[in-house]
Amino acid sequence: MTTNSESYPPNRWLSPEFADSWLAVNRNEVRDQSIRKRLVLTLPFQPGDNIRVLDVGTGDGALALEVLTVYRKAQLVCHDYSEAMLSNARQKLSQFSPSVSFIDSDLKYPEWTNVIEGKFDAVISSIAIHNVIEQSGNRGPDRIQAIYAEIFSLLKPGGCFFNFEFVSPPGPVTEAIYLKKQLDEYKARPKMEIPIDISSKELEAAMCRHLRHPRASLLDQLDWLRQAQFKEVDCLWKDTQSTIIVGFRH
Repeated sequence: MTTNSESYPPNRWLSPEFADSWLAVNRNEVRDQSIRKRLVLTLPFQPGDNIRVLDVGTGDGALALEVLTVYRKAQLVCHDYSEAMLSNARQKLSQFSPSVSFIDSDLKYPEWTNVIEGKFDAVISSIAIHNVIEQSGNRGPDRIQAIYAEIFSLLKPGGCFFNFEFVSPPGPVTEAIYLKKQLDEYKARPKMEIPIDISSKELEAAMCRHLRHPRASLLDQLDWLRQAQFKEVDCLWKDTQSTIIVGFRH
């Protein structure tokens, strides 16, 4: 269950107070952690490989931590535009400090890649890029499509882009299916795993807002990857609005 972002302005991630409140709710979100583990274990590398990885929108470094736990020789570049989040990531990844560097730049602008040096074996991201739609208004979808092309340019030949992302249901019938499944799963969780105390009515309303939050459909996402010249574009896993999509640079 994520914080209701509709109560906050688009630049909320720059606020240390918002970052702290979001992390307090989401830091131990078991489901998201399991999806990040799934993404990392699906990467087409061996644990002993020397790989260079860019984590786009790293947040508090949760996905980067999964990579460094599995791929001990990996070199990670952690990107975000929120210094508040990067501060948390530096703390979380401090034990890996020789293998990690941090980049502060804003995905809303094409120049975000100017401060990133070299090419990567993999670019990864975890529920981050969809925020650009909210921040960029009607131009959001075009901006995400451009970001995918920019990510493509950062990959070595043979490199890959793995993205754990939220997607919108394609219509009202699927929205109702998503909502029922998510409510059933949430209510079935052990009390200790539920991060906030909320009534059933409040929970349903919050989940509806989350499902209707501005973001793209899965088919849109896959189409944008293809238009960005990625090959073997695929959805490797999906459970209602959560998905892992992938594309390769051959």
